[in-house]
Amino acid sequence: MSVKDEEGAAALRDRWDAWAPDVPLEIIIDPHNQVIDKVVEYACVRQTEHGRVIVVVPRIRTRRRWQQIMHNQRTIPLAVALMNHYGISVCAVPYDVGNRPRQESPKS
Repeated sequence: MSVKDEEGAAALRDRWDAWAPDVPLEIIIDPHNQVIDKVVEYACVRQTEHGRVIVVVPRIRTRRRWQQIMHNQRTIPLAVALMNHYGISVCAVPYDVGNRPRQESPKS
């Protein structure tokens, strides 16, 4: 996760610990908001250490199409930048925001 400052990092860590205390959270503090470069750099270091890295990126889904474009402007460039590196996989996960109606899953 990337945040701009220590205050944002502390607030995020508090929320994360309340939600999933057993799941580790890595926070990258980036005051210049260069998220793509920082995440790619971090993933490359981890890939070198562990051999395989999976980066999960949100694909924001909203009620209005123009809002999706605004919210997802970093998702595609980040995925493309990461896919250019051996041993790094990208998983885009849909995330509903706002009053978007949830789709019912098909019944078997």
